[in-house]
Amino acid sequence: GGTWNLPAGTFLDQSELNQLEETGFHVIVETPVGKLRGQILPPEWELISVDLTAAATVPFSNAAGSAKAGVTYHPSRGSLRIRISTAGVTGAMGASVRGAIAGAFGDVDITLEQSLSNTDVWGTDDINDPNRSTRLSLSGLDQIERGEFYLTVDTATHPDSAIRAQILTDGVATYETPLTDAEVVTSGAPVVSDGEATAIVTYKAATRDFGIALNTDRLNATSVFVQTAPTGSVGAVIVTLMPDSRVPGNWYSSPGALTTELADALENQEFYVSVYTPPFPDGELRGQITLQDPVATARYEAVVDKSTTQSTDMSYSGGSMSLVTADNVLVTMNVPQYAVADFTPFSMSEITSVSGFPDGVKVLGAVQL
Repeated sequence: GGTWNLPAGTFLDQSELNQLEETGFHVIVETPVGKLRGQILPPEWELISVDLTAAATVPFSNAAGSAKAGVTYHPSRGSLRIRISTAGVTGAMGASVRGAIAGAFGDVDITLEQSLSNTDVWGTDDINDPNRSTRLSLSGLDQIERGEFYLTVDTATHPDSAIRAQILTDGVATYETPLTDAEVVTSGAPVVSDGEATAIVTYKAATRDFGIALNTDRLNATSVFVQTAPTGSVGAVIVTLMPDSRVPGNWYSSPGALTTELADALENQEFYVSVYTPPFPDGELRGQITLQDPVATARYEAVVDKSTTQSTDMSYSGGSMSLVTADNVLVTMNVPQYAVADFTPFSMSEITSVSGFPDGVKVLGAVQL
């Protein structure tokens, strides 16, 4: 513990001020067991931290490994700085920024470079030469502001994305909408389907930009629409999703600005997405779109008496949490924000099981990050 300060009389020279303004600084705290880092950014810069996983890939890769990425972005300048640090990704052969909303497939917009000093790290042009920089074009600025950029790390087995994460700038959010047969409104017999789909909505309330994507690879879909009506009613088509020939079963509509009237309908839960197939002319699956707040998570570090290098789930009284990483006996966990009140260092003993450990795991202590 303790307080650390800069020496009295410390001033930045002009080159250091320029660096602060252009890329920011970071603070490193070194301890006997590792390091902590914090970013110092001047006004207007955005710092976006994301985790890359196989679960977000389109098409789904089922690849092992993960990555953590930091994106710093200056909206008015279009300056972009990216660092991706991979873990457990075998045979990484490239990394890039691609252009598409969450749930959709995109082409490469920016090719990232591998660090010459650490082959597990990839980044923008400045990673190997601080005198270089990456600036977005006008179209690139539009894309990143609408949530149409994502990060990917590629391998020989998965050249189009082994792991992936969406870059969501300030004000852009994604929302998942599960589709079921029970929600379909039909004049005949109720629809019975073993199909399933989950739509991902990308929405920026400030500009009313609305985009959507979903995968129907288990359905013989002929059309997918967003329509406007409350639950239990049928309404007019307002968005027609397009099939992506590169990814069978994937349908999407890139973000576009809604009218004020339609934005009000969306926020009042009067949008739904329907999947139509030949056997079901009234629709085989339907899901009402709800703009609920994305599930926030709190991160904990805990010391346990057993560890694993595989992702798994922990159960505790009142819910569950994900074991994200493990290093010896130190694990990092994401806990849904709504459960944090019931998940404190004093209730850690309430953990009942850890997948893969039938004898359970004893938690020795935890601290919220």
